[in-house]
Amino acid sequence: MNPLLRKLGLPVFCGVGNVALLAASLRESLRSARGGRLQVLGHHWHPHTPGDASDEALVWLDGAPVREVGPLLRRQRAAARSESNAVTGHVTALLPADLVTGREVRTSLPGPLGLPGGYPVRIHGWRRWPLRRRR
Repeated sequence: MNPLLRKLGLPVFCGVGNVALLAASLRESLRSARGGRLQVLGHHWHPHTPGDASDEALVWLDGAPVREVGPLLRRQRAAARSESNAVTGHVTALLPADLVTGREVRTSLPGPLGLPGGYPVRIHGWRRWPLRRRR
């Protein structure tokens, strides 16, 4: 989707989606620490169990590494694709909702154009870009 948006001349500064799904799933699994600052570093394949445990997504809660990420994502990874898509759609809508209100956002976002992402990101002082089509 990002390459299509870029081709249309729209400003793409990040993705949303898979890492948002992972973060939502991790928050649910880490219910006792719901208010903690969660940071996720992952890629488009992390909604599925990696073949090698050393390739698992990296997660920190309040700056401390979270061990055994795979079991925390087990329920999300076992869910039907339609259920995962519904959660992804919901969490994806949260970012633009926060942006249009001008709220500061601290989250993990996928990189643009298919690059790895999930970096701890802080978006603040957001200004609207002029949305022009390239000719």
